[in-house]
Amino acid sequence: MNFSEAILDQAARLGVTVALAPDGYLEISPRSKVSRDFLAAVRAHKDELRECLELRADLHLAKQIIQGEWDGCNHVQAKAIAFKLCGNSHVLCCHAVKILRHHRRE
Repeated sequence: MNFSEAILDQAARLGVTVALAPDGYLEISPRSKVSRDFLAAVRAHKDELRECLELRADLHLAKQIIQGEWDGCNHVQAKAIAFKLCGNSHVLCCHAVKILRHHRRE
């Protein structure tokens, strides 16, 4: 397990959410539940945490696509989602991109 996964596991045990905000910052809530040491660990590994959270979000989206939850999306949405996922080489993301590209051809 890497540091980012360990930090996110610790956050879950504390009842704290660590999320990636739209502006790229990490949001921690509620902050009242975290120690200075936890915040220091988050700051020390913030880039790794961002990457981990982005990967989790991409995998969640890819799984939804594979399960057919995005079958009703329009061509513009399919293109935008495929563009986002094609930057991720994970096998699920690649499979989801293929599904979206096939969807756009129909």
